[in-house]
Amino acid sequence: MKKLLRYGVLGILAIFFLLAAGCSGAATTQKESTPPLVAGSPENDVSKQKLTVYFATKDANHVAPEVVFVPKTDNPAQVALEHLLAGPKSANLLAVATADVKLKRIWVKEHTAYLDFSDGLLKKAPGGSAYERLFVGAVVNTLTEFPNITSVRFLVEGKNIDTITGHLDLSEPVRRDEALIKRP
Repeated sequence: MKKLLRYGVLGILAIFFLLAAGCSGAATTQKESTPPLVAGSPENDVSKQKLTVYFATKDANHVAPEVVFVPKTDNPAQVALEHLLAGPKSANLLAVATADVKLKRIWVKEHTAYLDFSDGLLKKAPGGSAYERLFVGAVVNTLTEFPNITSVRFLVEGKNIDTITGHLDLSEPVRRDEALIKRP
């Protein structure tokens, strides 16, 4: 039964790729080629979704992406933030939040994600401009991976905040910072 199901899924994927290739055959623009999907890899699992979560690099100068595959959900942005707060799986990356930072609520309105954190965000912040820059950058770059989010607004206990440790202006929604991202 498992073998039949596996071949059925692979057959459906093959048909999809053949149809997609046929539809794009007449295109005149060149697209960047992507590596083929490997049977049994998380990319093939239709019950999973791919999330890109950013963490600090070991030199604490940038954030770098870590890809995770999670069960499909109606709120992938919240799941991405939960992964960010839990810390990276890779030994080459560093966590950007202390254990006391808790996300209470997230919602999106007019392409801005509103994040309501517990007061642990302010009380337990280790301080320093690097911490604040990396935390904010990791959060914003993670959330702006989603096409419906272009900026992020930070709140603590339901109230707007102007800064976390006094180094960044958070009084307005924050946009993605491509210069902060270190690509592999």
